[in-house]
Amino acid sequence: SISVPAHLVDALYEQTVAIHKTKTPTFGFHKRETPADYIEQNYQENILCHVQEFLLRYLVLEFLQNEIRSRKILVAGTPRLTKIDIKRNQDALFTFDLSLFPPISFQEWKYLPFK
Repeated sequence: SISVPAHLVDALYEQTVAIHKTKTPTFGFHKRETPADYIEQNYQENILCHVQEFLLRYLVLEFLQNEIRSRKILVAGTPRLTKIDIKRNQDALFTFDLSLFPPISFQEWKYLPFK
């Protein structure tokens, strides 16, 4: 599992709300004058989806690959994302499933059948 601190999640959430304020057409409000509370209330699922996608694409996957490489873990295939828990004011948790190679035991080199 990979955890992303709540302060990062909240900062991205606020930035996404600010972008939605300028880009989302809303009835009853002038362009770029839509209140942030209205955006959060009506587009919360979309906002969390954008934050989740950004974190996964630009932080979590790279961190996971670096950890696998630095710990010299032999992985069969690519890591599978099994669960994402992301909420505002909480740490985001990304859970992966890894298929590991079984350890390979070698005989002493003198006993190998090569000539």
